This record gives sequence, C-alpha cells and structure tokens, in this order.
Amino acid sequence: MVLNVHTNAGPQSRAVDGWEDLTHSLPATQGWMHSGIAVDATGTIYCAHPEGHALLEIAPDRSTRTVPVPFPELHGIALSGVNGLLAVADPGYRMTRLDAAGHYKEEFTPGHAALIDIADGHVVVEFAQPDIEAYRHDVWRPTSITTALTAAGDHDVWIADGYGANLVHRFAGDGTYRSTVDGSESGRAFDCPHGILLRPAAQGLEIVVADRGNHRLVRLDRDGTYKGAFGEDDLDSPSSLAMLGGHLYVTELFGGIAEFDSANHFVRTLEPRRARSNEEPGWPNAVGPDDTLASPALESAVLNSPHGLAAHEDHLFVTEWFIGGRLARIAPRHIRERA
Repeated sequence: MVLNVHTNAGPQSRAVDGWEDLTHSLPATQGWMHSGIAVDATGTIYCAHPEGHALLEIAPDRSTRTVPVPFPELHGIALSGVNGLLAVADPGYRMTRLDAAGHYKEEFTPGHAALIDIADGHVVVEFAQPDIEAYRHDVWRPTSITTALTAAGDHDVWIADGYGANLVHRFAGDGTYRSTVDGSESGRAFDCPHGILLRPAAQGLEIVVADRGNHRLVRLDRDGTYKGAFGEDDLDSPSSLAMLGGHLYVTELFGGIAEFDSANHFVRTLEPRRARSNEEPGWPNAVGPDDTLASPALESAVLNSPHGLAAHEDHLFVTEWFIGGRLARIAPRHIRERA
C-alpha cells in the first residue's frame, strides 16, 4: 500500500549562508533516523522514513509520499540508472524505540541489498550475500550501494558491507556476484567501508570507498584494483560521498562535510564549526533521566551527525543520524570558509 500524505506543519525552510533546513518535509516522529539519500533529475528526494520499513519520496514542491518497503532500514540509497528503480542497502541494523519515555534498543535482522520499485516498494532484483569464506564467520550487513552502466550495456553494482565483513563486492545488474575487494592491496584491510561511489576518472569511472575506521578514502578501478588512498590527514569519520561541480564531498559522521578537489586535494570543511563532541554522553542524541534519549538541540547551519549525502544541480542534500532526523539542502558556493 502507498500512502499519500502532506508535509509536516511547522516552520518554513529558510536559508542561512547557503543552508536550507528541509526537516519540515519529514514526518514528526521519535524514530531514530539512519538514512541514505538520493535525488533524481527532477529534484525529487528519496530518503528513509525515520520509523523504518518505508521510503519517503519528497517532490520538488515538498509534498511527500510514503512507500512501504520490505526492509527495516534504507541506510544506503542511490539512483539505479534504470527508470523507476532505486538501489538500496539495508544493514539489518537499527535503533528501535521501546516506549514513549525515550528508551531504545538495537534491533538486528538479516541484511539486504536490492533494486526496488519506487512506485510500490517491491524488490525487483536482490543482491544476495556472496557465497565466500568471509561469511562463514561474519554476517551480511551492507551499508552503501552504487551502480553504473558498463561498455557492454550491463550495470555494474558495487556494494559496501561496512557493518558486517568489512568488504566491498561487485555484482552484475541481474544480481550475479562477480568479485570481492578487502582493501588489503593498500597495505591495510578495510575497516567499516561505510560509503561507496562511482565517479569519473581519467581512464573512465573509478570506485571511491569511504573507509571510515581507517579515516581515509580508497580509490579502486572498475575491476577492483587498488589505485590509491587520500584524506587520512583530513578526515576522522568519512561516511557518505557525492560529486558536485567536479569536487568530491564527504559526510563526517562526527559533525562535518569535507570537500576535495578533482586532484583529491583537501579543500575545506563546509560546517562553520562542530556542534559538539561525539564523545559526549548520549551522542548523537541528548541524554535524559533513567538512560532515556531525545533529539539533540540543533542549530541552523551547524551539523550534528551528518550521514547520507546526495547532489543535484548546485546543491548537496544531507540527512542526519539521530532521533527524528534532519534533512538539509546546502549550496557549497555560498558557504564561507570555516572560521
């Protein structure tokens, strides 16, 4: 069933130095948002419902549509390259609300990666856990997915298993497993390869992996061969990736968005400052009495815990990871240098 709903009542979005808060387009909820995000050519936004088990479609006029899906968490969302389909990754992990008081627990279910139909949420192609030795010991918990056409007209699908076996896998568009990369060719195995992106390079497309536990970005060619790494001196929690104007942008879960130029040189961070330390009690949320949690106090144009990232025209779109969640549109050209 597809539910057509109106946007939330509340303050209208307003721009602050290139930042526009779109959170009024999200449902009013105490669900712990852990969402990816994608934006199509029309400017329609796709993200996860904070309560889980549903896709939110936010039209350019900010009206919304809720589409039930068979997965608890749409942690990674990407355009598939096929009209009407989205690529999604569900790690089978989310924080579930126990009661109205603010108690939450970790919920674990099987992980999934798939192409889903935007119209009704049904699974069109599922990318199954590879039948390899690593999964005799670890579980399949994919965190991110990206796709591109091959020269033969097929689709390359790359999936990062950041919460399970710490591997990156390549599939064909029909779900056929092709190969696995563990990062060891770089001299260091992946440690939470959280985000993944296909981007233009001199020899065609290359894969960029946000290797969060190693605080770096790893470059692979289209067959998975290691090409280099960068960002280790500038990043502490790289999570999701997007290309805009030839530059690469990276969400830092601990509170920022980093920008790199076309030569992979660090340019700046977009946030004026970090709102708080990720080591604070209750982070990314606020802590209350009796071990309860609530949404954190937020400031305009100051990120708390940025997670998903997408680009459209001259803007970035970002989701944040905390109770209730936040959605923002950012124009990097209007963001002043960090003070």
